[in-house]
Amino acid sequence: MTMWSPRAWFVSAVAVIVLSQETQAIFTVLPANISAIAGDTVTFRCTALSSLDTFLYWSKGNTHLSLGGKLLHSLDNDLRERYSLGGNQSIGEYDLRIENVKKTDAGDYQCSYIGSAGGRASPPATMTVYVPPLAKYPLCKVRTQSQTSETTGTMWPGDGAEFTCQSSGGDPPALLQWQRINNTILEPQPSHIVYARILLPEDNGVRFTCVATGPALREPRRCSVMPMRILPVVQVRPLTRMIIPGDNATFHCEGSAIPHVASYSWQVAGNHISDGQAGFSFANQKQLLTIHDVKQSHDQIEVACEASTPTGIAESASVKMVVTPIYVPPTLPSEGTPIDFIPSAPAGPDDTSVDEEEPGIIDGDLFMITLTIFGALVILLLVVAVVMGCWALHAKGKRPQTLKRPRVEYQESTATTIDLEPLPLPTQLAYEPPTTVSSDPMAIPAPPYTADKENAPGYISQLYSTLDSSRLPARPAFSGFPEKPVASITPTQGVASTLPRPGKIDKPCGTGKPTVKECPASFSIPEEKVTSQEDKMNEENEDRKNGN
Repeated sequence: MTMWSPRAWFVSAVAVIVLSQETQAIFTVLPANISAIAGDTVTFRCTALSSLDTFLYWSKGNTHLSLGGKLLHSLDNDLRERYSLGGNQSIGEYDLRIENVKKTDAGDYQCSYIGSAGGRASPPATMTVYVPPLAKYPLCKVRTQSQTSETTGTMWPGDGAEFTCQSSGGDPPALLQWQRINNTILEPQPSHIVYARILLPEDNGVRFTCVATGPALREPRRCSVMPMRILPVVQVRPLTRMIIPGDNATFHCEGSAIPHVASYSWQVAGNHISDGQAGFSFANQKQLLTIHDVKQSHDQIEVACEASTPTGIAESASVKMVVTPIYVPPTLPSEGTPIDFIPSAPAGPDDTSVDEEEPGIIDGDLFMITLTIFGALVILLLVVAVVMGCWALHAKGKRPQTLKRPRVEYQESTATTIDLEPLPLPTQLAYEPPTTVSSDPMAIPAPPYTADKENAPGYISQLYSTLDSSRLPARPAFSGFPEKPVASITPTQGVASTLPRPGKIDKPCGTGKPTVKECPASFSIPEEKVTSQEDKMNEENEDRKNGN
């Protein structure tokens, strides 16, 4: 039992006297202001010392909610389901409890009493109700923005990024602000906020967070975006060319990342390798891993390396460790040591055991055979190339052989008779001598066919006679044939058949005026003959000597 002090007894006595004489009640606990979030449960507390004929009640504004210890029947069902009276009324506790607070519950609440001597009301207690934003908010998004268009997708350093955060609902609206690694980069704004930024290499793997705060939220809400996430490129390779049991195997991990690789970590057979672990050692900032005393059982185990950026983006690569077994030849028995021979049973039809050769020896022989064949093919191709080159050089230096034309010799004739027998021509045209002789030595008789003077009979004879009389000096008397021919003509191939027959030619043999004379019988046109390769070479040599 609690012992009251003399001062407490005095205060109680005074209250009873005042209550009995004036108001018959006094408040000991008054309701207080309350701030609530929609959906909460709140309680207004009120305690009063009263007499038996005093009644307490609750009201919201001008609306009465209760009288005595019960709610009024005039309230709607929603209020009667959520509102209730509590507390120990025998000692004057008269509390109002509201469950699942709604925005409409906000207002001023009073606790009052009334009796035969009158009544009294407590100061109003205000309840403020906050409505939080919808559950899915805030929403964050980021996009790349250029001068001409807007695109979404992978971003790279130097791109312009636009960060957008928005919230819907709530009373009052939530305040939004952008943060980068817990550092505020923009002042808070209600409901909607936009932040523009040029991405840097250091932004790779960094999360930009939008934080929503406000009285309607007990805890801040967050959403985040990562505008740039470029994974590192990692490659693992063994530095030991051949790993043999008992040796050490070294592996190298090389990584590149934006902005850079901050750390390396290794795993062997799925187990993380830590610093100082027995059987392993690191070098070059953990880029090199050495496995000591490799066992044959380590064959085909996986060695993995992971490279991480300062922001925590990581990528890994792995390689299989190949352990080459050592071939140990069987020991031969020393001389003088007896060898026990145990005959084996003959293999039956169902015995499928076959002696297998050593795979290393077979592979070595096959490699040497392949290498030998390849080398022979290369040598053969080189020989063929040399032969073809020599042939091409020889063909390039050899001059084409030209056909020799027959030599035509001209000799003067002393015969005085004129043979007017026409020469046969390919066109079967007969020669007709001119009827008149011009006194002008330079004049050339006109041929009978002026349309084609060059091909008319007698044209060449007249041309040569004119040249002989007008331009050439007088020839001496014939004194025998010269050692060398006066002129030589080498006709082209196929022309020999059109030349005059031997013994007849339509050209002058003397030095007088243009006449047609008969050449001696010794005058002839040698026929074209076919010479051998040796004769051609001799003639070429003679021509070169004569030219020199």
